[in-house]
Amino acid sequence: MLQRRLPDWINAYLKFVEDTEPPRLYEKWGAISIIASVLERKVWMIWDNKTFINLYIILVGPSGVRKTVTLDHAFDFVSAVDGLMLAPNSTSPRRLLSVMEDSYRDIPTQSHGVIGQSALTVWSEEFSVFLKYDNKDMIELLTDFYDCKDNRNWVHETQHSGRNEIKNLWLNLLACTTPDALQETLIMSAVGKGLGSRITFVYADKPSKYIVFPFERFEKEFDLQLKNDLINDIQYIGTLLTGQFSFDPGFLNLYKRWYPEKAIINAPDYLKHPNFSGYLNRRAKHLLKLCMIFSVSGSNDLIIRPDDFNRAIALMDETEPLMPNVFGGIGEHALANVIYKVASLIREVKRISFDDLCTKFMYDCSDDDMSRRILPSLRKAKIVKKEPKIEGGKLIIELEDN
Repeated sequence: MLQRRLPDWINAYLKFVEDTEPPRLYEKWGAISIIASVLERKVWMIWDNKTFINLYIILVGPSGVRKTVTLDHAFDFVSAVDGLMLAPNSTSPRRLLSVMEDSYRDIPTQSHGVIGQSALTVWSEEFSVFLKYDNKDMIELLTDFYDCKDNRNWVHETQHSGRNEIKNLWLNLLACTTPDALQETLIMSAVGKGLGSRITFVYADKPSKYIVFPFERFEKEFDLQLKNDLINDIQYIGTLLTGQFSFDPGFLNLYKRWYPEKAIINAPDYLKHPNFSGYLNRRAKHLLKLCMIFSVSGSNDLIIRPDDFNRAIALMDETEPLMPNVFGGIGEHALANVIYKVASLIREVKRISFDDLCTKFMYDCSDDDMSRRILPSLRKAKIVKKEPKIEGGKLIIELEDN
């Protein structure tokens, strides 16, 4: 009979990957997705409806930040739990429907009889490959699947493709992409609402550290034992935990003080941009799912306590301020991506000549676009000063003093 060995699974996992290069924030969300993946529909809470632990998490950053390494770390533990169903790395909406329909299975449990589910996890090293450019059908499917409606079959029928009927669907997603690829893949209508509101975008722009000899960690007896303990405990979580969460009064008190005042009405300014309008309205549900995961990480009793709330808030507070970096290049303006890149550069260097600025972005826009469209937009946004300086016959663009 399996018994848990670790006091907290997520903390132990972060200890296990400590001497690796991926950003710490990536690894935290990788651990979150592992637990969600193995629990599927087997645990839930009753809030405004029956809410399951499924999350759409996308790791975003430039090439070389170790996004796929994070997925590799997490996959070692997901693959250790028998019976989990993974979606193909590249697929079509029609194929995804068929795979999900075929994934149905009945799971006998000790306390809740047989739980029937069509559960699937998307594990994608490149989200743009999975989603494909401007694939409105796939975007609509992912959007519709997110809520995992209870006791309701999801039916799709067309004249040419036939009929798909999915019982008790559940979909979880962990994927990677770059800001540029995301801009090319995710259409504007899916950013501020729809699919974009259901995704937690986790941004980082550099590795957490550089490890000269990464193989050394595999030679440490501690790491090997810790990995065995992590596998043992994730197998326990994935096979033996079932049922409905209950709420400690202390958690309910903290939640009441947070929602809606801090959650929505007085949310941080960076969440009040139109790109975050849908996410802001779903922010509370994201928090509740994280609370369930943190509860399971440290205990078997399916009780959400104040510490689970505090850990969830801390993770959101660490993640959300970086999310504007994800959406910076996505907008209705034809030069939105270039405007974002120019703004980022000026924030970094503080001042730059117009000639040097045009040279740096010679492959992105014309000099005329820079002077007539991009810089006026940045002046209007109070990112650069309205009156440029002339030094040595050169026009100098300066960061606004805010």
